[in-house]
Amino acid sequence: MHKRILGIIGAGHVGSHIAYAAGMLDAADIVKICDINEIAAASQVQDLNDAVKFMPGKVHYESAGYPELGDCGIIINTAGKTSMSAENRDNELIFTARLIISCMEKVQASGFSGVFINVANPCDVITQVISESGILPEGHVFGTGTSLDSARLTDYLSQLTGLDHNSFDGLVMGEHGDSQMIPWSHIDFMGQPFEKAAREFGIHIDREQARKHILDTARRIYKGKGCTEFGIGAVLSNIARAVMHDEKRILPVSVLLEGEYGEQGVPAGVPCVIGKNGVEEIMEISLTEKEKEQLHNSCNVIR
Repeated sequence: MHKRILGIIGAGHVGSHIAYAAGMLDAADIVKICDINEIAAASQVQDLNDAVKFMPGKVHYESAGYPELGDCGIIINTAGKTSMSAENRDNELIFTARLIISCMEKVQASGFSGVFINVANPCDVITQVISESGILPEGHVFGTGTSLDSARLTDYLSQLTGLDHNSFDGLVMGEHGDSQMIPWSHIDFMGQPFEKAAREFGIHIDREQARKHILDTARRIYKGKGCTEFGIGAVLSNIARAVMHDEKRILPVSVLLEGEYGEQGVPAGVPCVIGKNGVEEIMEISLTEKEKEQLHNSCNVIR
C-alpha cells in the first residue's frame, strides 16, 4: 500500500511541532526528520515515537539524512535562524537564502519529486528562491504565506465577539510580514457578510487596529517565550493533509504570481486550491479598489 511519507528539514521548535501535529491529525504514515544536529533529530524522533500510542492513526517517526528524503511525498522546510525574527522577519533573509540554496542541492540529489512547502522567513522571498531553482514543477513549491496570519485573524474575531472560531471565514493576503492586508469584503460570519453581521451583533472593529494586532501577535509570542510553534505546527499539518489526501482545499499560501491580481513575478499569500499536486489553482477573488491597492502595495514590499 502507498505510504504517506512526510519529510521535515529542521528538528527545532517548529519542525518538531509540525511532526507532532501531523501525527495527531493523522496527516502522514511516516515522518522523517532531517537536521544537521543528528543527535537532536534522533532525540526528537524518540520523544515523538513515545507519543504514537496515543495518536489517532498509525504513524512512525524516523531520523533521516538528505539522501533518505527522496521518497517523501512532501518536504517541509523549517531551516533558518529564527532568533533573527524577533523584531523583523527580513533579518533572516541572507542567512536563510544561502542555507536554502545548499539544502535544495541536496534535496535534488535525493531524487525528490514531490511537493515542497517552505516555512522559513522571510517566507515569501525564500519561497521564490526555492521556486526559481527550477528543481520542481510549477505548483509543487509554495510557502505557508498568510495561512498562520489568517488563523490569527480568526482568533482575534473569536475573542472580540465571543463566538467560536469556526463561526468565521476570513483570510489575510499579501506578505507574511508588516505589509499584509485583510480583505474585509471577504470575511463572513456564518455566511453573512461582515458588515451585516457586525451591525446585527453590535460589533465595532477598528480595521487598522485589527491588522496591527495580528501583526504584533508573533512579536508578543517571541517576547514571552522565544519562539512560535503550536500555531504553525497546526497550520502545516493541515496543509500537508490537504496534499496527502488530495482534498482540493482552499487555503491562503504563498505562491509565485504570474499575472494573477495584476502582479507579475512576485510571491504573495493568496487563496489557492491545495491538492496532491500542491497548488493546483490560484483563486482570484474580487477585491474592492482599496483592497486591490493594499495588495499591490504589499507585493511591492516583497519585491
